[in-house]
Amino acid sequence: MRGRVVSFGRPRRRRLGIFFISLALIISLCLWTVQSRIRPVLSAMAESRAKNIATEAVNDSVWFVLSENDIKYDSLVELTAEENGSVASIKVDSVKINTLCAEIRARITDYFNNLSENQVSIPIGSLTGIDMLAGKGPSIHIAITLSGSSTTKILNDFETAGINQTRHQMILDIKTKVYVIMQSGNISTEVTNSIIVAETVIVGAVPEIYSDGSNDLWQNLVGFE
Repeated sequence: MRGRVVSFGRPRRRRLGIFFISLALIISLCLWTVQSRIRPVLSAMAESRAKNIATEAVNDSVWFVLSENDIKYDSLVELTAEENGSVASIKVDSVKINTLCAEIRARITDYFNNLSENQVSIPIGSLTGIDMLAGKGPSIHIAITLSGSSTTKILNDFETAGINQTRHQMILDIKTKVYVIMQSGNISTEVTNSIIVAETVIVGAVPEIYSDGSNDLWQNLVGFE
């Protein structure tokens, strides 16, 4: 009677297959856990970095454009007075204001276009979820790419500055939309900056109507007490 040949190779291969599948599942679970902890921390840090850069872009662009054009109150606004010295009208140069806003927007766009790739550093301790370890340990460096666009408009503010005096401020309102591109996903955030570009104190009564000369920008009645 011939002896029966028993093969041990197939069960061994099966066990190895189960081992590698289990190992792959464990590694995938670990990676998913790490990624789920990294994503919210990374998004928060990337958003903070984006807001800081957007503020720098706005401040740099406004300062440059105002300095280059030597912008002052008299270059944007024309006051006319009556015979008794009181202000009869406030006329705003809308063409110059529109040009000013366009130059600032273009400057902000150039600022973002010339940015090199940024990095966000996340300490490993911040990924544990333990408050005592937050901000501690070696850091993971993740590259991010930023792009941005902006909208601008001029706001006029009148407020009492003393007896028979009114302060007129021209405020540049800039909204900057920043897009953050990173491997874990893209986010966007918006930053609003209000910058005084010109101001003066008007002595005497202020007229109830002010305009830009074409009645396209402002058609509001401005009342004072």
